[in-house]
Amino acid sequence: MDVRIDHVRKEFGRFAALDDTSLTIHDGELVALLGPSGSGKTTLLRVLAGLERPSAGRILFGDQDAASLSVQERNIGFVFQHYALFKHMTVLDNVAFGLSVCPARRRPPRAEIAARARRLLALVQIDGLDRRYPDQLSGGQRQRVALARALATDPRVLLLDEPFGALDARVRKDLRHWLRGFHDRTGHTTVFVTHDQDEALELADRVVVMNAGRVEQVADPDTLYDRPASPFVFAFIGDSSSLPATVRAGRLWVAGRALGPVPAADGPVRLFFRPHHARLADTGALVGRVVASRRQGDRRRLDVALRPDAPSDAPSDAPPDAPSDAAGPPHSADLPRPGDAPAASTPVEIDVATDAAPPVGASIRFDITRPSLFPAPAAPRRPIVVAPRPGTALAPPGPKPDRAHAAG
Repeated sequence: MDVRIDHVRKEFGRFAALDDTSLTIHDGELVALLGPSGSGKTTLLRVLAGLERPSAGRILFGDQDAASLSVQERNIGFVFQHYALFKHMTVLDNVAFGLSVCPARRRPPRAEIAARARRLLALVQIDGLDRRYPDQLSGGQRQRVALARALATDPRVLLLDEPFGALDARVRKDLRHWLRGFHDRTGHTTVFVTHDQDEALELADRVVVMNAGRVEQVADPDTLYDRPASPFVFAFIGDSSSLPATVRAGRLWVAGRALGPVPAADGPVRLFFRPHHARLADTGALVGRVVASRRQGDRRRLDVALRPDAPSDAPSDAPPDAPSDAAGPPHSADLPRPGDAPAASTPVEIDVATDAAPPVGASIRFDITRPSLFPAPAAPRRPIVVAPRPGTALAPPGPKPDRAHAAG
C-alpha cells in the first residue's frame, strides 16, 4: 500500500514544523527521514501515525484519506526511540499486548495470541527470552522486543523513531544489518527517522532529506551522495568543503586562480567538493598550506588553508608548453577583479595516501577533480541610513519634550 503525504503543514502556535511537505512512500519500500534536529522529521512521523493532526494538507493510505481514521484504525506499527516497553510484563506479554487489547470482535483467542507472539520472537531472533523482563535485556534485545510488538497486529505501515539512537555504536551497526535483512524478508512498508547519515545511506531504499520543515531532496543513497540537489544536501551528506568562486568567460576562478572551463553562466558561485575529489599535483591550480593532518583509516585527511588571491604562474594566453621563466609578470586576466568572489577563510579538507602526506606547515598544490557548483547565496541586505540635510543637527536621544511646556 502506497502512503501519500500531500502538501502537509503542521503548526505549533506560530511555528511551522512542516511547511508544504509532499512525499509518496511506495508499497514495500524502506524510507529514511534524515535531517538535523528541528527539521520536522519526527513531526512528520507522528502525523503519519495519527499522533498529530496536520494544520493543512492530507495523508492518504492508498486511496483512503487518513483524516477520517483514528490511530487504531490506521493500523500503524510504531517503534519508539526508547522502546516504551512495559517493565512489569514479560517479553512474551509485551509482544502480545497489542493483540490482547484489540476489540472483542477482532481479538484472537488467547492461545493464538501466545502462538503469534512466539513466532514473532523467533522472527526477531530472541525466542529464548520470552520469560524475561525488560530490565533483564540488553539495549539491542529491547529494541527487537519493541519491533516484534509493533508487528504483532500485522500493521499496514511500520514507523520507527530513531530506532538505534539509544544504542552504542557497535550494537547499532549490527542491528542495521539485521534490520535490512529483516525488511527484505518481510516486505513491510517502513519509514524510519534518523539524524545519522551513515544509517540512512546503509539501510534505506530512498532517503528523504529534510530541512526547516521542508523536503530538500528525495533520492536513492547513490544519487543523494553523488548528485546532491542543493548546497544544504551537499554539506549535510558526507564530508565536503566549499569555496567562494567566480565564473568568468566560461572559466572557474578560485582564490584568483583559474581551475578550468565550466558549463555555467558568468557570476559568483559556490564550489563544493568531497575530500577524495582533490588531488595533489606539482602543477596543481590551487596553492595552500597544510595546517592540520589526521589519520582516516588508510588515508590522511589534510586541512589546507588556501593562499589568497595567488596569481597564476603564466598568462592565460601563453601556450601550454611555454617555460615558466617565459611567463613574465602576471597577466591581467589572472589577477582578481572587482566583483570576484573573495578567497576562502576556512581551510578545506583533502584526502591523500598516508605515505604521500606532506607534513603540517608544508606548501602544496592540488587540483579539484570533480567540482560541483551552486548559485552563490544572496548577500544580506544592508540597513538603509538616511543622512540629515546639510546644516541640520541631529536631536540627542531621550524623551520627547512635553508639547504644552514647549508651547509656553
